[in-house]
Amino acid sequence: MTDQCHPEYSDERFVDSLRREGPDIVGISFLSNMCYPAARNLSRKIKAALPDMKIVYGGVFATINARQIVATEESVDIVARGEGEGIVRDLAEGLDDLGAIPGITFRSRTGEIVETPEREGIPTSIPSPFRIVKG
Repeated sequence: MTDQCHPEYSDERFVDSLRREGPDIVGISFLSNMCYPAARNLSRKIKAALPDMKIVYGGVFATINARQIVATEESVDIVARGEGEGIVRDLAEGLDDLGAIPGITFRSRTGEIVETPEREGIPTSIPSPFRIVKG
């Protein structure tokens, strides 16, 4: 995990670390449209240096705009929609069968945009807050 806001961070150093470590997937998460240009620049640098690496976007903005991002940004292979914890696990276990992973949007080998069904939310044991409604 890395933080682009860290004072010693640079895209080039991050890409170099990916070259050294050689992961199959890199995830880029961001919250808003204000962060999208930085995410897009980073994914383009990664894809230029490591064209076979799968790049996955996640976060609120990516979830809301999944179809458009995959359709227009060639450096992005997959968008994880919603809560990514289960998606990350499923991607690590099943990059060969993306259509079987719920909650993602991706470009098929023929260029078609594929949106798999939504995932179920992560169950929680935290009770809903007690609220008093005064009328």
